[in-house]
Amino acid sequence: MNFQKPLNSYKSKTQPRIQPPSGGGYVLKCLEAIDAPSKAGKPMLTLHFDIAEGQYLNYYTNGHALFNYVVWPLIARQTYDTDGAISRLKGIFKAFEDSDVFSSPNEDATTAFDEQKLTGLAVGASLQEYEYMGKDDEIHTALKIAYLCGAQKVRLGEIKTLPIIKLQTLPLMSSMDGEVREELF
Repeated sequence: MNFQKPLNSYKSKTQPRIQPPSGGGYVLKCLEAIDAPSKAGKPMLTLHFDIAEGQYLNYYTNGHALFNYVVWPLIARQTYDTDGAISRLKGIFKAFEDSDVFSSPNEDATTAFDEQKLTGLAVGASLQEYEYMGKDDEIHTALKIAYLCGAQKVRLGEIKTLPIIKLQTLPLMSSMDGEVREELF
Protein backbone atom coordinates (compact mmCIF):
# COMPACT_ATOMS: atom_id res chain seq x y z
CA MET A 1 0.00 0.00 0.00
CA ASN A 2 1.12 3.52 -0.72
CA PHE A 3 0.43 5.92 2.14
CA GLN A 4 0.57 9.69 1.77
CA LYS A 5 1.49 12.14 4.50
CA PRO A 6 -1.50 14.02 5.87
CA LEU A 7 -1.76 17.66 4.82
CA ASN A 8 -1.08 18.87 8.36
CA SER A 9 2.16 16.93 8.80
CA TYR A 10 5.27 18.70 10.02
CA LYS A 11 6.85 18.93 6.56
CA SER A 12 3.86 19.41 4.28
CA LYS A 13 4.87 20.36 0.77
CA THR A 14 1.38 21.28 -0.45
CA GLN A 15 1.77 24.94 0.50
CA PRO A 16 4.88 27.10 0.62
CA ARG A 17 6.02 27.84 4.14
CA ILE A 18 5.69 31.54 4.94
CA GLN A 19 8.62 33.19 6.68
CA PRO A 20 7.85 33.05 10.43
CA PRO A 21 8.30 36.08 12.69
CA SER A 22 11.85 36.83 13.80
CA GLY A 23 13.09 38.06 17.15
CA GLY A 24 12.21 41.57 18.28
CA GLY A 25 9.43 43.57 19.87
CA TYR A 26 5.80 42.54 19.38
CA VAL A 27 2.46 43.47 20.90
CA LEU A 28 0.86 40.26 22.15
CA LYS A 29 -2.65 39.38 23.25
CA CYS A 30 -3.22 36.99 26.16
CA LEU A 31 -5.33 34.12 24.83
CA GLU A 32 -5.55 32.16 28.06
CA ALA A 33 -4.38 32.48 31.65
CA ILE A 34 -4.18 29.41 33.87
CA ASP A 35 -3.36 29.44 37.58
CA ALA A 36 -2.52 25.84 38.44
CA PRO A 37 0.26 23.98 40.26
CA SER A 38 3.37 23.04 38.30
CA LYS A 39 4.43 19.39 37.97
CA ALA A 40 6.53 19.96 41.12
CA GLY A 41 3.46 21.23 42.97
CA LYS A 42 4.50 24.90 43.03
CA PRO A 43 1.87 27.57 42.38
CA MET A 44 2.28 28.73 38.77
CA LEU A 45 0.69 31.17 36.34
CA THR A 46 0.75 30.02 32.70
CA LEU A 47 -0.07 32.53 29.96
CA HIS A 48 -0.72 31.69 26.29
CA PHE A 49 -0.17 34.51 23.79
CA ASP A 50 -0.59 35.37 20.13
CA ILE A 51 0.67 38.36 18.15
CA ALA A 52 -1.93 41.14 18.37
CA GLU A 53 -0.72 43.71 15.85
CA GLY A 54 1.18 44.05 12.59
CA GLN A 55 2.17 41.74 9.80
CA TYR A 56 1.97 38.58 11.95
CA LEU A 57 -1.46 39.29 13.49
CA ASN A 58 -2.89 36.02 14.93
CA TYR A 59 0.09 34.05 13.59
CA TYR A 60 -0.11 31.40 16.32
CA THR A 61 -3.91 31.10 16.38
CA ASN A 62 -4.27 30.80 12.61
CA GLY A 63 -1.03 28.96 11.89
CA HIS A 64 -2.60 25.68 10.90
CA ALA A 65 -5.24 27.28 8.67
CA LEU A 66 -2.80 29.71 7.03
CA PHE A 67 0.34 27.60 6.71
CA ASN A 68 -0.98 24.03 6.82
CA TYR A 69 1.21 23.00 9.77
CA VAL A 70 0.94 23.15 13.53
CA VAL A 71 2.09 26.39 15.14
CA TRP A 72 2.28 26.29 18.94
CA PRO A 73 1.29 29.42 20.90
CA LEU A 74 3.79 31.56 22.76
CA ILE A 75 3.76 30.48 26.40
CA ALA A 76 5.02 32.22 29.52
CA ARG A 77 5.14 30.39 32.84
CA GLN A 78 5.94 31.90 36.22
CA THR A 79 5.86 30.21 39.61
CA TYR A 80 5.25 32.35 42.66
CA ASP A 81 6.50 30.35 45.62
CA THR A 82 9.58 32.42 46.56
CA ASP A 83 10.29 36.13 46.98
CA GLY A 84 12.24 36.27 43.71
CA ALA A 85 9.47 34.49 41.83
CA ILE A 86 6.84 36.79 43.31
CA SER A 87 8.92 39.77 42.18
CA ARG A 88 8.96 38.40 38.60
CA LEU A 89 5.19 37.79 38.77
CA LYS A 90 4.70 41.41 39.83
CA GLY A 91 6.80 42.39 36.80
CA ILE A 92 4.36 40.51 34.56
CA PHE A 93 1.43 42.35 36.16
CA LYS A 94 3.28 45.67 35.72
CA ALA A 95 3.74 44.97 31.99
CA PHE A 96 -0.02 44.39 31.66
CA GLU A 97 -0.72 47.56 33.68
CA ASP A 98 1.56 49.59 31.41
CA SER A 99 -0.18 48.19 28.33
CA ASP A 100 -3.86 47.98 29.09
CA VAL A 101 -6.55 48.74 31.63
CA PHE A 102 -5.54 46.26 34.29
CA SER A 103 -5.15 46.61 38.03
CA SER A 104 -2.55 44.40 39.66
CA PRO A 105 -3.52 42.39 42.70
CA ASN A 106 -2.71 44.09 46.00
CA GLU A 107 0.90 44.35 47.20
CA ASP A 108 0.95 40.68 48.24
CA ALA A 109 0.84 38.97 44.82
CA THR A 110 0.37 35.60 46.51
CA THR A 111 -3.22 36.39 47.45
CA ALA A 112 -5.88 34.98 45.21
CA PHE A 113 -6.56 36.88 42.00
CA ASP A 114 -8.70 36.16 38.99
CA GLU A 115 -6.20 35.19 36.29
CA GLN A 116 -9.00 35.28 33.71
CA LYS A 117 -8.87 39.10 33.87
CA LEU A 118 -5.63 38.84 31.86
CA THR A 119 -7.35 37.03 28.97
CA GLY A 120 -7.81 39.31 25.98
CA LEU A 121 -5.43 42.02 27.25
CA ALA A 122 -2.51 43.36 25.22
CA VAL A 123 1.08 43.46 26.46
CA GLY A 124 4.45 44.19 24.87
CA ALA A 125 7.12 41.51 24.59
CA SER A 126 10.62 40.95 23.37
CA LEU A 127 10.70 37.68 21.48
CA GLN A 128 14.04 35.95 21.18
CA GLU A 129 15.02 33.29 18.67
CA TYR A 130 16.66 30.08 19.84
CA GLU A 131 17.97 27.04 18.05
CA TYR A 132 16.80 23.49 18.72
CA MET A 133 17.38 20.05 17.21
CA GLY A 134 14.32 18.94 15.23
CA LYS A 135 12.99 15.42 14.83
CA ASP A 136 14.57 15.46 11.38
CA ASP A 137 18.03 15.91 13.02
CA GLU A 138 18.28 19.41 11.57
CA ILE A 139 18.80 22.61 13.55
CA HIS A 140 15.69 24.83 13.52
CA THR A 141 14.84 28.11 15.19
CA ALA A 142 11.80 29.06 17.24
CA LEU A 143 10.73 32.06 19.32
CA LYS A 144 10.37 32.38 23.05
CA ILE A 145 9.30 35.29 25.22
CA ALA A 146 12.43 36.90 26.65
CA TYR A 147 10.50 39.45 28.72
CA LEU A 148 7.21 41.33 28.88
CA CYS A 149 6.91 45.12 28.87
CA GLY A 150 4.40 47.84 28.14
CA ALA A 151 2.91 47.62 24.63
CA GLN A 152 3.72 51.28 24.02
CA LYS A 153 7.46 50.50 24.19
CA VAL A 154 7.00 48.09 21.30
CA ARG A 155 4.91 50.55 19.31
CA LEU A 156 7.60 53.23 19.77
CA GLY A 157 10.35 50.84 18.64
CA GLU A 158 12.15 50.89 22.00
CA ILE A 159 12.68 47.12 22.13
CA LYS A 160 16.09 45.85 21.04
CA THR A 161 16.37 42.59 19.15
CA LEU A 162 18.18 40.08 21.34
CA PRO A 163 20.82 37.74 19.81
CA ILE A 164 19.83 34.21 18.77
CA ILE A 165 20.46 31.60 21.46
CA LYS A 166 22.68 29.11 19.66
CA LEU A 167 22.41 25.38 20.24
CA GLN A 168 25.39 24.41 22.38
CA THR A 169 27.78 21.64 21.38
CA LEU A 170 29.92 19.69 23.79
CA PRO A 171 33.03 17.76 22.78
CA LEU A 172 32.89 14.20 24.12
CA MET A 173 35.59 11.51 24.09
CA SER A 174 34.67 8.09 22.77
CA SER A 175 36.20 5.45 25.04
CA MET A 176 36.44 2.86 22.25
CA ASP A 177 38.66 4.51 19.66
CA GLY A 178 39.87 7.71 21.34
CA GLU A 179 38.25 9.84 18.64
CA VAL A 180 36.82 13.15 19.85
CA ARG A 181 33.24 13.67 18.73
CA GLU A 182 31.11 16.76 18.98
CA GLU A 183 27.63 16.04 20.26
CA LEU A 184 24.66 18.23 20.95
CA PHE A 185 23.23 18.57 24.40
